[in-house]
Amino acid sequence: MKICTLCKKKLSVKSFYRKDNDNLYSYCKECNSKKTKKWYKNNRESHMAKTKERYERNRKDCINLLGGKCKECGIIDYRVLCIDHINGNGSQERKIIKGGGSFLKMKKKIISGKHNYQLLCMNCNWIKAIQNNETRKLYTNFKDKT
Repeated sequence: MKICTLCKKKLSVKSFYRKDNDNLYSYCKECNSKKTKKWYKNNRESHMAKTKERYERNRKDCINLLGGKCKECGIIDYRVLCIDHINGNGSQERKIIKGGGSFLKMKKKIISGKHNYQLLCMNCNWIKAIQNNETRKLYTNFKDKT
């Protein structure tokens, strides 16, 4: 049993989140939820701006780590560059990653050298996807058009 420092209720240990070091937070899950919602309501704009900035920074870092240009055509405009899964298993990886932080997780894989990514522009990525049947059935009839 543990007492929440916010609501002062005596609750079971399961009613508290665990920290990284396996210790318990001082306030219960219910109070944490209320506190988080209140904080988000008061800080929504700054939180969204920081999230967008972090997303863009991690995306650009990934692009730079992969060479900064399309592997096929050499274009360097980061607005049209995308990170391609060489083996065409992007949907499987997205299911595993779940949620945000995908560019940060990609960046860690790229730095470690344990990745199967390449940098392609949107056009080259679509051409590769169609040629390798990595798209939905809707796009397969474009395969023969070269």
